[in-house]
Amino acid sequence: MEEDDETLVNRVLESVGVPKLSSVAGNNQPLPTAASSASQAPAMSSSVQLAHDINYTDQGLDLQMQFPPTNLSINGQLGEDNSSLDDTVSYNDLFQGYYDDKMTPDWMWAGMLAPEVEKAFGQTPINWNASLFPGGEDTQNEDDAHPDIVSQIAARFGSLQIAPDGKLRYFGTPANAHLLHNNRMWNNSSTQRSLQLDGTRLLRGAELDLDVDSAFEEHLIKTYFSWHNSCHPVVDEAMYWSSRNNSEENKDTNGFSSPVLTNAMCAIGAGYEARYHSALVTFPRPLADFFAERAKTLLEVELDSPCVSTVQALLLLSSHEAGYQRIARSWLYGGMAMRLCFDLGLHIDTNIYVQQGLISAAESRARRSAFWGSYVMNYRASFSLGRPFTLDASEITVSKPGASANTPAINAAPTSWNEYPSSSATQASPALDSAQAASELANAISEQRVTLCDMVEPIARALYGNTVISNKSLQELSDRASSSMFRWRKNLPSTLRLAEDEQSKVAPQILVLHLEYHYLAILLHRPWTSRRLQPVPAQGHGYRQARKICVTSACEMANILLKFEKHYGYRRLNVETLQILPSAALILIFATVSVSDGGDKAAHIATNLNTVLRALDELSSTYVCAREHLESLLLIQQTWHNTSKGSSGKRAAASEELARSMKRGKI
Repeated sequence: MEEDDETLVNRVLESVGVPKLSSVAGNNQPLPTAASSASQAPAMSSSVQLAHDINYTDQGLDLQMQFPPTNLSINGQLGEDNSSLDDTVSYNDLFQGYYDDKMTPDWMWAGMLAPEVEKAFGQTPINWNASLFPGGEDTQNEDDAHPDIVSQIAARFGSLQIAPDGKLRYFGTPANAHLLHNNRMWNNSSTQRSLQLDGTRLLRGAELDLDVDSAFEEHLIKTYFSWHNSCHPVVDEAMYWSSRNNSEENKDTNGFSSPVLTNAMCAIGAGYEARYHSALVTFPRPLADFFAERAKTLLEVELDSPCVSTVQALLLLSSHEAGYQRIARSWLYGGMAMRLCFDLGLHIDTNIYVQQGLISAAESRARRSAFWGSYVMNYRASFSLGRPFTLDASEITVSKPGASANTPAINAAPTSWNEYPSSSATQASPALDSAQAASELANAISEQRVTLCDMVEPIARALYGNTVISNKSLQELSDRASSSMFRWRKNLPSTLRLAEDEQSKVAPQILVLHLEYHYLAILLHRPWTSRRLQPVPAQGHGYRQARKICVTSACEMANILLKFEKHYGYRRLNVETLQILPSAALILIFATVSVSDGGDKAAHIATNLNTVLRALDELSSTYVCAREHLESLLLIQQTWHNTSKGSSGKRAAASEELARSMKRGKI
């Protein structure tokens, strides 16, 4: 064999785990004829079988035991007489992908060699259909013999299984976990780390092992539930407290509370307090960052055996990191939470598991709340950052918030809400206790938020990510989405609408819901504010309508902020709501440089812009991102103002020159 040919063949042999050929100089023998090849067929068959059973790691193995004695030249000619072949075997055909039910798997080259080569080697074909189905290839009773086994093999959809750590995990049928019927899939030989032991050691190493007063910790948690979780439901409050009490009594928590989640909630709750605490000395690290660092340190241990509380903690850490302008970590934590949702099977309907007694109805409700909280937060992050994030709705079977048969109709949702800390909290409906009232309001708002996300997600993905869609198709999608949003607002239940009376107090989560609606309206119409980007020929309402909607929505957001400031103060705005304020401010800055006259309209826009900037300024003492957003907006305002002023000067100079030319009679 030529040296180049030998190198090429050795490369192929190495890729399939077979020892390379060892060439001996001057040992090239003439190729045998087809007749001699046929006479050696029985010997070849036994050699192939023997080669299949031998471990090929022995480098000294005789080549006659690895391969049939017939040689094949590199140009594909099998000896001088190739009459036994129908066609000449080319080199390209030698390693073509080929397999059928008549090829024996004992031959090491099965699936690689062409049928002509198999014929030349004298391999005896085996009819696998006849071996597996002796009654015929198309037997109607094939499933009847072993129906249970066949149905397990052919199953398409996965289910919840008990993993070696004792937690429920979702496995699809390709993982074969459904064949074990909740028996342990693996021997859990690895030593599982303990939050109590390894977590304490890690906290001590990071100098985060300070003793936190239980009363202060409970205060921060209640603050979180009152101001953050009420607006962006992630944690089921009743389930958390029940699980926490079980943990204190050394009972099973069912994965709905953990030190990681507790510290994450304290981090969010500390955002509504002073940066430092007199008794808990964390200087120079802010109080919120102290609890967040504790949560992130313990998270490393909990990820060995994650549960529902891990998903919730990741979502809260994502919010915290966004507040400190650590965008990469925020995006990463949100994505990890979504992945864990599928790991834990939070996306599937668990009614059948409740009926079987595998989980309780309260656990099912808490799992659903965690999933839809992750769903909305990931889409919101995708909208605000303009990054792709898509889920296939056909794979999500868990019911949406408010869709349960045991949940009251949305029109019956109370507007009551328990403010903490406050001596004048709004009282709940007499027919409902405060916890139930807050839960129903959270469900009603969550349902509307999910509906909004589903409306906007397709068009937002097309507007800010699709580079091949035409402007005409994009405009049509935008019009449909815009109409859907207008109908959503029109059909909103009366209990979730803003009161016309400016003096009436509205729950903060309702105010936040309307802030999000106007933010999404801006997001939807912002790309169409340019005249140059309109479809040709013109269609839709045009750029003037898009600008009007954007400016109107930004002004509405400013009015809602005024209501929030009057009743609660800007410091009670949560970090997720903070992320949508810069969009309103940017539109109002654009409006200030676009208005040519300095009348009432310009004054009204300037007042609304001042409201949004004041909110960011108030929050900048707590959140780094608020300060950076404010500084960026002020820089943009100055840049646009100078640009607009320069353009106005040029236009004025051109107008004066035109007037002088007309006066001299040149025009």
